[in-house]
Amino acid sequence: QNGVLAVVADGMGGLSVGEEASQVAVEIFFKEFYLTPPEASMRQRLTRAMKIANSAVFDLALRDGEVVDMGTTLTAALIYGDNLFWASAGDSRIYHFKDGDLSQLTRDHVYANELKEDVINGRITREEAEKHPERDYLTSYLGLFELPEMDLEQEPLPLKPGDAVMICSDGLYNALTVQEMAGIIRNGSIHAAEQLVKTALSKNLKYQDNITVVVFACQSVK
Repeated sequence: QNGVLAVVADGMGGLSVGEEASQVAVEIFFKEFYLTPPEASMRQRLTRAMKIANSAVFDLALRDGEVVDMGTTLTAALIYGDNLFWASAGDSRIYHFKDGDLSQLTRDHVYANELKEDVINGRITREEAEKHPERDYLTSYLGLFELPEMDLEQEPLPLKPGDAVMICSDGLYNALTVQEMAGIIRNGSIHAAEQLVKTALSKNLKYQDNITVVVFACQSVK
């Protein structure tokens, strides 16, 4: 009755610290999602769980009166009935695979968005924006006093048999093109997530980031 929920969290602040932040965020998110009163809408449930998970990571960073540099992205996809709902903070993404094409649903919360506005308003040039050393810095993530930004669906997205939904950390989409990711999902293998990771790692990138991938394959129920 709660649908199918999957969450990807990509921790920051060093290996052990980032792992702890992401683990706490996921555990609290799931707990609070299922504790939300059933009369609440799916959007309200996702929003509440996200805010409480953020507070949990923020509290975790306050240790012995000192602030530990930690945080985590968190992207949640919920399939309820035939519709997709989502909530996201950070730069982990949700993609929708439909009719052979892959499209990004979530908005990355990165400084590049503000640089783009600066270019539009004539404050900096496009070249300056593209070369800015902080363009990939996160502007919203779990572990802050309050979430500056949270990405939510405007309307639930209807899903049909043959569609797929992919949640992933930036380690995947920074290694593979949209066409490469779509091609792997298009093959329809139940091992699509595993194949996506293997293909990304086969690039042998010098600065390969951690990779987490979840793929929902939507099939008709007979």
